[in-house]
Amino acid sequence: MTETPPEAVPQSPDDIWHVDFHMSHSPSYNKPDYVNCQIARGKHPHAQHDFKLEGFASFDGPTIVPPRVDQELIPYLLYHLDMVKEWLMSEHVSSTWNDSSLVISPKVGLPPATAPQVDAD
Repeated sequence: MTETPPEAVPQSPDDIWHVDFHMSHSPSYNKPDYVNCQIARGKHPHAQHDFKLEGFASFDGPTIVPPRVDQELIPYLLYHLDMVKEWLMSEHVSSTWNDSSLVISPKVGLPPATAPQVDAD
């Protein structure tokens, strides 16, 4: 796991990427906690059908703490980002142990960056 994004080759100017994290909590539902994490790549900002999506969703996601009036917004959001991060790390470890890790396909990701060539002197 890393705290910095991987280096990538320069993208074409018409590519658009989205990274989305969605949590919802519906107390009256049988499975009240839902999380959806996805990446998307598109070619035109106004043509949703051009977007390719990858990711996963679960009804066993982290639980949202309902917001309170006058509560500070950014700390509230950061708390939930930490919850999503912890959940994703757990999912990653579980999928690695089960040999079912998800990978980014060519429909969304750029080709792998090649290592710089070093001249041998």
